[in-house]
Amino acid sequence: MIHLATAVVAVRDPQDAASLERHLMADSYDCQHVVAPTDLIGVMKKFQPDVLVLDSAFCGGNPEKIVRTVRADPSFVHLSIFYLTSVPVAEQVDALLKSGIDDAVHWPTSPELILSHIRPMIRVSTMRAELLHRIHVLEHIGKRAVNASLFAPEDISVSAPSILLTGADDTREKILSAFPDAELFVAKDLATATRILEDRFLDAMVMAPSDTVQPWLDLCLQMRRNVRLFNLPVLFINRTPHPVDPQTPLSMGASRVIDGVPVIQDLRFSLHVLIRRQRMRWALRRSLGETLTTGSDADNNMPEVYSRNFLMQSLESRIREAAASSLRNRSHRFSFVTFAFAGLDAMRHDFGEKAEHDLLRQIGQWLTLLVRAEDMVARLTPVNFAVILADTPLDEADVVMQRIAGVIGNTEFAVEDVFRPVSVSPFVGASEVQSGDTVQSLMERARPVFDERSMS
Repeated sequence: MIHLATAVVAVRDPQDAASLERHLMADSYDCQHVVAPTDLIGVMKKFQPDVLVLDSAFCGGNPEKIVRTVRADPSFVHLSIFYLTSVPVAEQVDALLKSGIDDAVHWPTSPELILSHIRPMIRVSTMRAELLHRIHVLEHIGKRAVNASLFAPEDISVSAPSILLTGADDTREKILSAFPDAELFVAKDLATATRILEDRFLDAMVMAPSDTVQPWLDLCLQMRRNVRLFNLPVLFINRTPHPVDPQTPLSMGASRVIDGVPVIQDLRFSLHVLIRRQRMRWALRRSLGETLTTGSDADNNMPEVYSRNFLMQSLESRIREAAASSLRNRSHRFSFVTFAFAGLDAMRHDFGEKAEHDLLRQIGQWLTLLVRAEDMVARLTPVNFAVILADTPLDEADVVMQRIAGVIGNTEFAVEDVFRPVSVSPFVGASEVQSGDTVQSLMERARPVFDERSMS
């Protein structure tokens, strides 16, 4: 999905900074360039970025002091930090991992590679910001706040990672040299790899084809179409005699690409960053789940979705944040999507309110399972649901939600005490926060074309 986000570009050379900003802006990011280290914190407080892009020249070749200063400021707890280093990564792995950055790349390099590193960092920033937002809403409505860390890189252990390897045999020794305590599963062929992917919970997968790359790329693409495997990091190591354009594996779902025999330190850094990010996402997902447990509509026996009260307080807070940031950037914009369903009246008429409620509860479960952890599903009315997609533009939100509506519309539900499959017809409305919006105006624009009962 496309994320709206803001990047502060702390790159000393103006031409390099301008080039980087152009490519980031083409990928839906707002950018703000800062030249002097003394100005960095002030600029960041003004623009509240989701990612800080920092180069060696800006920080004198050592990012640790700047990173420590940024991490200590409560304003930036959701921030991801990306370091562009003039020294090859393999020559400073320990220092980079100690510094508190989220990721690094040897600079200069291609804009496409930069973007492939930044996108997953933006998602982690969004998840952190969402968790913080929901904790604040819980506190505002008088619910028990979740005692959760926002998980900076140094909070996440990468000990004893579970890794699946398929491909070149000598890669096994390199992985074990980089991670001696790894639980390493080795698949001799792609069929075995597929079975392991289905049966095991993994931190990362390493693909190291030595003859032809296409079957591995096909498997990678299949993984990205699988809900359970969608986020599994894949390190693609091309061991064939033929060079591969890194954009090819990246476009088919690889998380990172090494072309040729990997240097152990490169392998170690790449896997460390990927495993840490994967564990960080799971930790954030668990904490977001705790906010759902506390803020759900459990009073109405609907624990899988947030309550209407939580939704209203969340919308008010988001609209205030969007108004405050409108002069700076788009990073607090969000999309609001509503779902109504034809077929509920007939269910209630024929089988009673208990059957209708069971069907609605299943629909809420499906909506929660089909969206990302950082997307919020809530009860809008007794028979309607709403989804908030943080940092997502309206056109992207509309496409994704229509796909989800298609899944629900083609699902046959097994409803309690109803002895036949039950289906519903979803109708979707969507809106994006605009200048001057109130909760009511935002909701009004998101009314589905079909509205079984009033949303007011």
